[in-house]
Amino acid sequence: MRKKYLLLAILLVVGCVPKKVNEEPILTNDDRVPDSSATVADASDRAAENQREARERHQELQAEALATCEPRVCEAVVRGELAIGMNESQVLVVTGTTEEAWSIRWSGESAVMSPLTIADAPHDVMGDVAMVQIAPAGVSRYAYREPSGIRLVASIDDASNEGRARAMAAQLVREGDDQAAAGDFVAALDRYDRASLLDPGDPMIDTRSRWPWTNSCGRSRRCCSTSCSCTAWNSRSSRRRVRPPPDSPRQSPWRSSGSSSSNARPGNRSGPGR
Repeated sequence: MRKKYLLLAILLVVGCVPKKVNEEPILTNDDRVPDSSATVADASDRAAENQREARERHQELQAEALATCEPRVCEAVVRGELAIGMNESQVLVVTGTTEEAWSIRWSGESAVMSPLTIADAPHDVMGDVAMVQIAPAGVSRYAYREPSGIRLVASIDDASNEGRARAMAAQLVREGDDQAAAGDFVAALDRYDRASLLDPGDPMIDTRSRWPWTNSCGRSRRCCSTSCSCTAWNSRSSRRRVRPPPDSPRQSPWRSSGSSSSNARPGNRSGPGR
């Protein structure tokens, strides 16, 4: 029994003794750090050589891109903007890149070009490029990565300023619909108004921007004051219905079938003796 306790005590003492690790020293006394200037110079030479090769490759792509392009595509190349009908070399020129900046997947005569890294994505004068699809006849569609989402360009009309405005208006309408579904009608109206400025000819956007609502003070939802706040208008109990404007394309689908005298405009009341 005593031997067992003695052995346990020895093990405890041995376990508490600090251990020493005898590592080989990196530098000993009187040693000097080796000169690294040769390594730095070699890395600088390799970087300069890579830049020179990339610059020469880009110049070759520029000559190839402008050699056989049609006038519309040549103008887009000079502007630095993607266009429908471009070939691969022209896409590389307008984005200022080479093949190393893309992930290119070929399937027969068609290919899809996507950025190798999103953090440093290729871009043209319009913005960051998310995808380029190349068909046998050239670029068939491409997409931009914008703050509101992905904007797809599938035709020459989509690439125009009007097409871009329509795409932005459609995104604002989607945001407005989400805000209306969440009950934030003031924010929804703000999106619809901005969309109507971008695409004034769309009747659905105009209908949304003329939603026939007022708040409990009888004020338009476009004007909120301290005496009649937007918060009060947003609550269900503080809203009431009004007649839509005469030039409204259609009435709101939520309008009740009957209207009381408090909901009718002055001068438009109907009934006996009115």
